[in-house]
Amino acid sequence: MRAFSLIALLLAVVSAAPGQDSAQTDWTRLVELEKRCQENPTAGENAVEFFAQRDRDLYQAARAYVQKYADDTHAGTALEWELESADFSGSPADRSALLDQLESEAHKFVTGHSLPESLRQQITSQLIHQRLNNDDLITAEMASQLERRIVDYLKEYSTDPKKVSLQLARVNLLYRIDAQKARSLLEELVRDPDQQVAQAAHARLVKAALLGQPLNLRFTASDGTTVDLTQLRGKVVLIDFWASWCPDCIRELPEIQKLDAAYGASGLAIIGISLDRDRQALANFLARKAITWPIYFDGKGWSNRYAVQYSVRQIPEIWIINKEGLVETTSADVSSIEPTVQRLLKASRIVQSP
Repeated sequence: MRAFSLIALLLAVVSAAPGQDSAQTDWTRLVELEKRCQENPTAGENAVEFFAQRDRDLYQAARAYVQKYADDTHAGTALEWELESADFSGSPADRSALLDQLESEAHKFVTGHSLPESLRQQITSQLIHQRLNNDDLITAEMASQLERRIVDYLKEYSTDPKKVSLQLARVNLLYRIDAQKARSLLEELVRDPDQQVAQAAHARLVKAALLGQPLNLRFTASDGTTVDLTQLRGKVVLIDFWASWCPDCIRELPEIQKLDAAYGASGLAIIGISLDRDRQALANFLARKAITWPIYFDGKGWSNRYAVQYSVRQIPEIWIINKEGLVETTSADVSSIEPTVQRLLKASRIVQSP
């Protein structure tokens, strides 16, 4: 009986070894792919294009690893990398389907496995940010649900370093449903013990107060031209806070170009505020994409002069200025912006008495 047990044990070890070797080989390759995603593009190289293939390779390998070795100790990390590298550059229908699929699969995995709390948090956070990053897919009903998810998440992970941006995301979601509730939340957050949260909420209140007010914006664009909003009275102005390294910005770019082509001759002016750091990468991108509207660039990234002044914490962010030079909105959705542009272009400009 003992001899039979020993033989059975040896057979089990031998049969398990190839699988273990395969898992180790695939994990080693996966780690190498993840390291490639941490590399930096060379000066002048577009970051989105640089990372695109790397992210695709990591996503495919990580997804295959999770499916093949779901009970492996590395599977949870592979899942987090899969979520982080997912590509949302497709059509709205494709992106929506991918979001639902990843969320369903991740939820099933997390509930079925014992994971370190830090990894469970990372996966939960990734799922929330994926929804937020696909802003144009968020309906009013979804906005309410997502706001509650953020509330629940912050109750459980109150020390998340992204707490400030998540609280502001709640505000933006509430503005889609009930502006008064959004403002009430901002007034509550201004009194938050966390000074970073309080300061960010105050800046957001200042931004909200801009609605219906004139915007003073004057700068020298990257092409050397002078931009002055006071000289653009009588035009509808679209201000796009963006960066050439931002995938979501690039995804929205064709829609902005369509607006420029359709309404540029009718009185629509477009201005870009770039949060790029690499001047040459920006210049190369503008030339390749044939972007002709003026761009403000100071090379400071998120510390960009106007991003800081106007509390821009997530891009793309689109503002619309009406013919009177007054702020119409600081949160336009490019996928549904055309009717607003048409309405404002048709409106008669009120000439102020001296």
